[in-house]
Amino acid sequence: MFNKLKYFTLFSILLLITSTADAKFKVRPQDQAVFHNNQGVKYLNEGDVKRALFEFKTAVEISDEYPEGWNNLGLAYLYLNQNEKAKAAFLKAIKYDSKYASAYNHLATLYYNQKNFEEALSWTKKAIKKDKKFADAHYNQGLIYRELYEKTRNQKYAEEGEMAFRFATEANYKHYLAHYELGKFYHSQGKYEQALIRFKTALEIQPSAHQVWLALGKLYEANGQSGKAQNAYNKAMAANPKAPQNHLSLGLNYIKENNFLLGNQELQKAYAQNPNDVQVLSGLAYAKLAEAEYVRNRQGQGAAQSLYQKAIQRYQALLQRFPQSAEAAHDLGYTYWRMGNFAQSEQWYRKALNINPSQGQALYSLGLLKLHLNQRKEGHRYLCQFLKNSSSANPTQKQAAENLIAQIGKCK
Repeated sequence: MFNKLKYFTLFSILLLITSTADAKFKVRPQDQAVFHNNQGVKYLNEGDVKRALFEFKTAVEISDEYPEGWNNLGLAYLYLNQNEKAKAAFLKAIKYDSKYASAYNHLATLYYNQKNFEEALSWTKKAIKKDKKFADAHYNQGLIYRELYEKTRNQKYAEEGEMAFRFATEANYKHYLAHYELGKFYHSQGKYEQALIRFKTALEIQPSAHQVWLALGKLYEANGQSGKAQNAYNKAMAANPKAPQNHLSLGLNYIKENNFLLGNQELQKAYAQNPNDVQVLSGLAYAKLAEAEYVRNRQGQGAAQSLYQKAIQRYQALLQRFPQSAEAAHDLGYTYWRMGNFAQSEQWYRKALNINPSQGQALYSLGLLKLHLNQRKEGHRYLCQFLKNSSSANPTQKQAAENLIAQIGKCK
């Protein structure tokens, strides 16, 4: 499965939920074929994919018209990223049992992994047509609609995705991942209470789901409930102490509370576990920038200069490895601004926009910089562009932009 958080990302082997390998049968296979299929299911659930693959091959060799054997063989190939063989096996399963919804759903998984979302969507629809209460198919459909929404910003896809996750929870009220994804939908829409309900429901079903604890922590953090956020992040840590994301989120929460000692300790743990993760590197750079801001507010700009310089070094190192990080380019521009280097600040804001022309944060910051430099016409233009792209903008920044624009003139 693939769970994408707003700022940080978590990965696993497969990008969609795939149903547990099946051991039932419709076309009567030989008993020995069923035995080998069941052995394959056991090995697959234990994570021994290669042994499972051999068992499933044996099952369909003994009984060629065995849909569950073919379906499970396709699933093993899918885990091994042998997509063409997986596709052929799933189609064989459908050939021998056209009502077998699981095979349709696995084909959706295959196409989703290839980022062919339209084709993946068509297969989930076929799976649901075969079994209207197939919770995993509804869940997968929700993930696909979410990807289509992020790709097109078509509100229809967001509405369809939310409905698909709802159908998944109605088909199987214990489908904690569907509750979790529905909670993320609500959070992105500012529906705090509904998001809270869904996250807590997911945790009632699966208390060890560290990604749900993380999402709950971010929800609390977004609503200024730092203590509850920290508790949720600690729960995530207890559920999976090896996940860099847990150390990262807890560390950033400490940083926001100006606890730089504990924050940096957690960020270093995240770095030790995953030194090549762009978000971990971003977190380390942000920590130094936040510390510089803290010192500046208490001791003045001069006292913070060395900390700003260290933040710049970290952002520059990050951008050498990840030159397409628009967020890092923006933050580097902001750091230069705070040091009074307006030329470098503008340069990096523009680089952020070259990477992502619709990045709202860079448009907002460049607009403010231009106004600060008394270049009112350009500042007005960037702030207007910011509002045009502000569907997910920070409400405080959106209000500030509207107030500044009102002082200059309406956007064209």
